[in-house]
Parts: sequence; structure tokens; C-alpha cells
Amino acid sequence: MQLNNKKKFMEENRENIVITEIAADAENPEKQECLKAQAEEAAEQPEGASEPEGTPEPEKQEEAYQPKKNSSRMTFLKGLIVGIILSGLVFVLLHGYLTVTLPNGGSLTIRLPYYERLHGTGSGSLDHVEINRKMDEIRTLIDKSYLYDADPKHMTDGIFAGMLYGLTEDDYAIYYSKEDFENERKRLNGSYVGVGIAVTKDAKTNGLMVEAVTYNSPAQEAGIEVGDVILKANGTDLTQITSDEAVGQITGPEGTEVVLEIQRNGETMEVTCVRRVISDITVRTALMPEDPRVGYVSITGFTNVTEEEFYEAIDDLTENRNAEGIVIDLRNNGGGDMNVALRMIDSILPDDLPLPDQVGASDAGNTENGKTASGKTLLLSIEDKGGKKTEYFAEDDWRQTIPFAVLVNGRSASASEIFAGVLKDYGYPVIGTKTFGKGIVQSLYTLSDKSAVKFTTDQYILPDGSQIHGIGIEPSIEVEFREYDGITEKQVNHVSGEETPLEGDVQVEAAVKAIQDAFEAE
Repeated sequence: MQLNNKKKFMEENRENIVITEIAADAENPEKQECLKAQAEEAAEQPEGASEPEGTPEPEKQEEAYQPKKNSSRMTFLKGLIVGIILSGLVFVLLHGYLTVTLPNGGSLTIRLPYYERLHGTGSGSLDHVEINRKMDEIRTLIDKSYLYDADPKHMTDGIFAGMLYGLTEDDYAIYYSKEDFENERKRLNGSYVGVGIAVTKDAKTNGLMVEAVTYNSPAQEAGIEVGDVILKANGTDLTQITSDEAVGQITGPEGTEVVLEIQRNGETMEVTCVRRVISDITVRTALMPEDPRVGYVSITGFTNVTEEEFYEAIDDLTENRNAEGIVIDLRNNGGGDMNVALRMIDSILPDDLPLPDQVGASDAGNTENGKTASGKTLLLSIEDKGGKKTEYFAEDDWRQTIPFAVLVNGRSASASEIFAGVLKDYGYPVIGTKTFGKGIVQSLYTLSDKSAVKFTTDQYILPDGSQIHGIGIEPSIEVEFREYDGITEKQVNHVSGEETPLEGDVQVEAAVKAIQDAFEAE
């Protein structure tokens, strides 16, 4: 009974006992420290852990910890914002610029003082950061406001074409798309899909001046004539783009039409041509009517088929038609493959000629008693931007023993000038008027996606040490052309696609006279 009474008393007076114990604990420092440690340990327990006796009820505990959870969330957000700001600052410091988006959809790039040094955007370098920024800005404007559908592929090709167009000192630089490059390769191989014309830039209109019309070609059938100036192709203004780009507008897939706007004698007209495969005949032959001992070889270009045609022409004239001397007509020949021209020269010259007399002491390091270091006939040197020279020598163990003479005029250019200049340096007569003066080399580079770029990489140097570019070749016998039987200088050498009479051509007559003089000197 006493035990039960004591239990009952303790339950009824539990609250008073607890208060008495707390008060007693307050007077006991050691007990107070122990209780404090227990309270801190309880606060560090993870959520869901079992609670010791005497802790607040769950509802009260939730209310007690809520301010602590809000504080942690705020701390996380502040840290995240600070981290983003610091990352941005690190980017700006490492890259040297900050791009700010503007309300109109554009953007502004803010550069730090060391931006140019960091990105190498000094003189002669491209600012890729600015290029990409501006391209994105333009593309945004196009997407937002351009009336028509933009062709991404055509735009991309235009970007690359613009990069080559930006080589302001190089009129021959061009970008070829994959399709354009395939057509260019066919043209260099002697056939291509087009309308059958040879053109050059017209200085007055900046259009394309027709210099030659292939016989039986779509252009000839449409009535295009030598001297016509092509201003537009299918509505594209050819006066605002480079020569090669303009030619690319005229050529195209076989069977398709191209509408050309041409100017003739001050009047403008339109003609339509259906593109088809054009197979060039670049070499033609004849015997001179007044002296059948002299053969005539017309060369209108230097493509991959020209070389074989040339060898066959020389063999035919000398072996089958008994020609004893040859006149080579390069008038109105705009050039072509330098290597083809050099191999053709090699077939004429012996392999061991001394250098021309004009070569001076400054070239003594490459010569010995007038001979090249290799002992072979020097045909040509080309020099790159660093001054490095590459030399080409005769080496085919073959030579022609008959006399040759070469005809040139102001439209003989590039490979034609090499051909005429080399033979002139070694004593062969060159007849006519001064040549065009294109003495630079364009190299063609195939890119990884089978597109290509072409731009100027080297300049020619003739065996006597002289250059061609901007100067031309002065003929050894100067003879001005005189119009005869309605034939103009722009029509000779099969330029119109048809043969012109050789009788009455004073330049041809002068070349025949030079061959005849060589006969008498033998």
C-alpha cells in the first residue's frame, strides 16, 4: 500500500519535481554543463533520428526549426548567384571581352585592354570573336525580318566566297563550292558544261567581254558574237562580282537554261542558251599558203588536252606534211595550266642550254660558266611570298631542230606569256605586240568537303631574270595588227570559233618571214 501511495504521489506532483530538479541543476555547474552538451548533441542529430526523452513535441519542434531551413535556402541562393557572377568574371578575364545583348536583337562587344594581344587581332589577323558575333547578329536580323526564305547552304558558300573576295589585291581569288569545283575540273580537263565562250573582264562596264565563241556551241547558236559584253546571267548582276564568280553564273548543269543580258554597240538585249558539254579544241594546224614549207599551229588555251594535241600537230606537220619550220599563234590566248606550257616548251628546247646572256653576276651562285648548277636548261622560276624560288628545267631528252616563231598580242596572257617569254630568252623570234602582263601563279587547294579555293601564291621569273606581271613581254619583232577583209584583231587565232584567213594578216606574214630568214641562215 505504501508503495502504491508513493507512486500515486509522484505522478500527481511530477511537474513540481521537474521544476525542483531544474532549479537544483541551476545551482550545480557540472550538471549544467552536462545538460548544455546534451542539448547541442540533440540539435546536431539528422532529421528522423529518435528523439531523447524530454524533447519538445513534434509540432513544437517543427516550429522551432522552420527559421533555420529558410536561412539555409537563402544561403544557397546567395552562393549560387555569387558563383555565377564569379564564373562570368573569370570568363571575361580569360577571354578579354564581354558581349551584351541589345534590345533590338543585336549585341555589343566590350573589349578589355589586352583583347588584341590575347586574340592576335593585330595587323593581318582576323578577329574571330567579332566575326562570329556579327554573323550571329546578322543572322538574327535575317531570321526576324528577311522577306524570303534564306538558303543556309547558299549563305554559307557566300561567306566563304566573301572571304576570298576580300583579298583586294588578288583579282583571281575565288571560292568554289563542291559543284562549282567539279565543273572547273572538267574545264581544266578540256571539257565542261556551259555555253561555249571565252571571256575577260571589260574595263568600261565591269561585265564579261566575249573574246571567243566555240564553233557549234550554244552561244554561237544564240547569236553571241566576239566583242559582246555580258552584264547579267539569269538576273544576277555580273558587274558586281569577280570574273570567276561571273563565269560560275553562266556555267551550270547540263540541259538547263541561262538567260544572258548582253550589250552590243550601245544596245542591250537578252539571249537564251541551253547549257551542254563543251569539248574544247585548243590546237589547230595549217600550212602557210604562200610557203608550204612553213606550218601554222594555233593554240587557244593550255588545258590537259592541249599538250597531246600539240605533239600530234607537230608530228603531223613535220612528218606527214613536210613542214620545215613552225609558226605558233598565241594571240588572244588567255593562258591556262603553267605545267602544260612548260612541258610543251621542253619538247622544243634541248636540255643543256646555257642561261641567256642577260643573266648577271648576281645569279652566279646558281651558275657556272653560263650553265645552271644542274647543267639543264632553265625554263622558269617561281617565287613565293617568302622569297623561296622553285626552278623548272628541261629534262625530257628531246628537242626540235626546226625553226620556230611565236605570235602574240595584248590578249596573250599568263601561260602564253611564259611560252613566248622562255622561247624569246633562248633566241626564238616573238612577233606582234606587247603581251597582257599576267605573271603570277594561282594555286588551287581542295578543301576537306571537296570544295576548293584558288588564290595567288607565286610570281613568274623568266630565265633571263625578268618578271612578267604588270610588264608583259615585248616582242623581238614588233608588228601592229591591221584589219583585213573585215577581220579584227579580236577574231584571229580561231577566237570566234571559226578559222580566219591567214592571207592578209600582216603579223602572220612577219612570222613567216622570220622562219624564212632562219632557213637562209642554216
